[in-house]
Amino acid sequence: MNTVTGLLVYTIQSAGALLATLFLLRFLLQLARASFYNPISQFVYRASRIPVDGLTRLLPAVGRINLASLALALAMEWLAIIFTLLVVGAGLPGIILPLWWGVLGLVSLLVNLYFYGIFAMVVLSWVAPQTHHPAALLLMQLLEPVLGPARRVIPSLGCLDLSPMLVLFALGALRLLLRNLAAGSGMIAGLVPGF
Repeated sequence: MNTVTGLLVYTIQSAGALLATLFLLRFLLQLARASFYNPISQFVYRASRIPVDGLTRLLPAVGRINLASLALALAMEWLAIIFTLLVVGAGLPGIILPLWWGVLGLVSLLVNLYFYGIFAMVVLSWVAPQTHHPAALLLMQLLEPVLGPARRVIPSLGCLDLSPMLVLFALGALRLLLRNLAAGSGMIAGLVPGF
């Protein structure tokens, strides 16, 4: 791969990951019922409004599940895979296999968002435990759907909350499963954004 091809692949992968993350965040904000008036939520809603609202006519939301945002995130993953294959000159392995790789990439992106989000929340709880920064509040709202059930399994020990460790362990196991599924389906390393 020459320098120009490498730069094109890097640009495609970065744009695909950024757009998939934007639409995935839009999906998670609605799923977690995060504050709409948070400045970060406002940015995500405004940046994704036109495509999501347009696709919502075809794929209406089911309760808190915004199917349009999820479909757009998957489409960004799939398009990044297709364009990357075309740029490097590899043949297209049909439509289904890149779609499967896109699903794996999207789930991997979700796992990474939760993994690094929990890590950031733990660090924030040590450094600035009573912070009211909009990013910290939004992070807590986004992580509650995964940390809430873990708190019911592992109650806190006074001021020590062990539920993030359980969730991080489960996310690590899910990462391992995703790697095995990717290897089993013949995914090329560096092909899928977020993986």
